[in-house]
Order: sequence, then C-alpha cells, then structure tokens
Amino acid sequence: MGSFGITRSSLLEELGNLVGVRVGLAVLRADIDPIVDEHMPNFQLGRRMSASEFAGLAFMTLRRFGDPWTEFGYKPLVVA
Repeated sequence: MGSFGITRSSLLEELGNLVGVRVGLAVLRADIDPIVDEHMPNFQLGRRMSASEFAGLAFMTLRRFGDPWTEFGYKPLVVA
C-alpha cells in the first residue's frame, strides 16, 4: 500500500477541510489535535502515513464531528 509524507500541521489542516466539506462545520486545529493525539500518540512533527492510516483517522474525525454517513460503519456492507 502506498504512503506519503505529511507534517502534523498539514494533517490538521486537511482533516479540518474534510470536516468543513462533509459536515459543514468550521473547526480549529485545536479541535482536531486531541483526535490525532488519541489515535496516533507518537505523531509529533511529521512522518510517513499510509493511505489506510489516513482513511481511518479521517473516519474517526468525521465521526467525532457528527458526519451522518459514519453511522454506517467504517466499511458499510450492502445486503440485497
């Protein structure tokens, strides 16, 4: 799986933008800091992050801010 380099500041900005687009809330980096610390406690300045790590962190961030689509779970199943 691919990975990419990202700084903590850029990560917080991207997650804030995602919350703004999906949920319609303007959030501060200080609002997202605890979520990153909770799920990635050793993330200080920057590091390489896999796409699945980012997806999981984005899911948890959106869930915390009330995105209704996260109620279906991380990987929702469609049963016919």
